[in-house]
Amino acid sequence: MCNTQRMKFSNCNGKRKVQYESSEPADFKVDEDGMVYAVRSFPLSSEHAKFLIYAQDKETQEKWQVAVKLSLKPTLTEESVKESAEVEEIVFPRQFSKHSGHLQRQKRDWVIPPINLPENSRGPFPQELVRIRSDRDKNLSLRYSVTGPGADQPPTGIFIINPISGQLSVTKPLDREQIARFHLRAHAVDI
Repeated sequence: MCNTQRMKFSNCNGKRKVQYESSEPADFKVDEDGMVYAVRSFPLSSEHAKFLIYAQDKETQEKWQVAVKLSLKPTLTEESVKESAEVEEIVFPRQFSKHSGHLQRQKRDWVIPPINLPENSRGPFPQELVRIRSDRDKNLSLRYSVTGPGADQPPTGIFIINPISGQLSVTKPLDREQIARFHLRAHAVDI
């Protein structure tokens, strides 16, 4: 199943104004900052496994393209294991009004994608899990919170979130024999 896993393209010097486009816009979008994301969840099949990302320098009109291949079974190298230990950033896409095509203020509830955490981890705690953020937080000041068992419901305080950065952390070791799964919900509110 392909969900909102993301990857980011970057221009080398950071000064170029680059426009990105996906060959499969119904399934994958690219933000202005080069962040690629799945627009919707869908079963990963051979027809969704490959697509192209096009990039064009807005000033020089220079063009590039890269082929993206999605895989159900990633090959793990020592380097990729180290990289996967880095804190993942989860960005929630903006939603457009069906009528005007413009952004519209609305209540949004976000379900945090599954996060696998080793049982009985020795820490150190708090241990950073993921950073939750809205794609609109560059333009707006947002305050993040998380709700659900383990956060604001018993047993409280197991999961905490930095209200400014959206960094979600766990504060102590988890025991699957006591609680096998936690279902958390992230919220962002304009300040």
